[in-house]
Amino acid sequence: MPRISIVIPSYNHDRFIDRAIQSALNQTYQDMEILITDDGSNDRSISIIKEFSDPRIQLTCFHTNRGASTAMNHCIKHASGEFIAVLNSDDEFLPDKLAQQVSFLDEHPDIGAVFSYATIIDENNHEVEDEGHFYKRVFVQENRTRFAWLKRFFFQGNCLCHPSVLIRKECYDNVGLYDERLAHVPDLDFWIRLCAMYDIHIIPENLVRFRIHRDETNASGYRPEVIKRSGVEIAQILKNYLSSQITNHFREIFLTSDENDIFDTELVPYYIARLALQQDHVAYQYFGIDTLYRVFSLPEIVQKIAEKHQMHFADLLQITGQHDVLSTYKIEQLRHQFHDTQNRLEHKAAHLNNIVSERDQTISHLTTRLAERDQVVVSTTASVTERDQTISHLTTRLAERDHTVDDMIVHLNRQDQIIAELQTKAAEQHNTIENLRNSRSARFARKVRFYLNRVKALIPLRRP
Repeated sequence: MPRISIVIPSYNHDRFIDRAIQSALNQTYQDMEILITDDGSNDRSISIIKEFSDPRIQLTCFHTNRGASTAMNHCIKHASGEFIAVLNSDDEFLPDKLAQQVSFLDEHPDIGAVFSYATIIDENNHEVEDEGHFYKRVFVQENRTRFAWLKRFFFQGNCLCHPSVLIRKECYDNVGLYDERLAHVPDLDFWIRLCAMYDIHIIPENLVRFRIHRDETNASGYRPEVIKRSGVEIAQILKNYLSSQITNHFREIFLTSDENDIFDTELVPYYIARLALQQDHVAYQYFGIDTLYRVFSLPEIVQKIAEKHQMHFADLLQITGQHDVLSTYKIEQLRHQFHDTQNRLEHKAAHLNNIVSERDQTISHLTTRLAERDQVVVSTTASVTERDQTISHLTTRLAERDHTVDDMIVHLNRQDQIIAELQTKAAEQHNTIENLRNSRSARFARKVRFYLNRVKALIPLRRP
């Protein structure tokens, strides 16, 4: 028989279930069994779980979703180990977790359960770096007596990391299993019942990796259905403080030495109710008033309360008028605000309708003017079209004339060439004529000189 039973309620965590199981198998302490109850997953979770062949793994599959507490209780009922280790299907154990916790419980038989701190991781398996994140601080708690834990749970709520716990199986046998009516705070409900009977201890080391989801799909994620449900569940689990295991130790849990003088053991439910009414939370106030109604149904207790604390039925009525636990007054205020807002909106709607009507008339007038302008545009467009046609015709004629001019230029160029050739020939002829003329003049001059010389020879010179 294994000493440890690791219980894993699984639901739609196919991205993480293999890492969760592997972290259990990787423990340095190996005397264990792993019980998995799949709570009607519709993703690949079941097929992934079945890929593991380790014989210590036992898988049960629900056909429909029954709730995390039901799946958890199913695992615990079938567990055979001396200790129960809780592991969510999206969280992980660090390798030395079970070894350290088993050793601690063996050395401290008076401790019912041992917890640890947690490393906070995101959906991509990265550690959350934001030191201001709620989960980075909430699990870092100092150790207390079980009475101090009960006081802390009453005034401040849960602060224990559920998947970090290693608990003796006998605790479940004596305290009971998880309340299957609860979805938001079944672990806090169990811690209250546990500390009513057993001491617990936190090992101040990170022994688990606790995953938070961006879309707030954690059981305690900030979603509308969680917010609505949490108030109802908190009011229910506060009833644990009316159990004899807690009322018998009311003095150790809640009272200071200065308050012991007026304490009466028969009035513990009354004291608890008054403590609840001091909290600024509607669930506490509802629990407080409901408890006072029960207390004031007992005549002997009513007389003692009047004698010791000077509270009467009139005071009860005053208290019920102070706390709007069912939001009746708030709803009525909202109803009046709604009607006022509706009336203002109707007035504004009528005003807006007038404005819209005026604007419709303006739009109609502008539409008429626009239609007239459209006609002008059509007429202008027709004129432009005619002009475009005329321009096109003139452009064609101009192109034809340009072609004719080009032909004439070519013809003139040819004539210029002919004239140039004729001028060249005329110049040549002129030069020839000039040459001939010059040649003839020279011959004529020589002939004249010859004949003159002959005449001079024939005529004798006159003597003086």
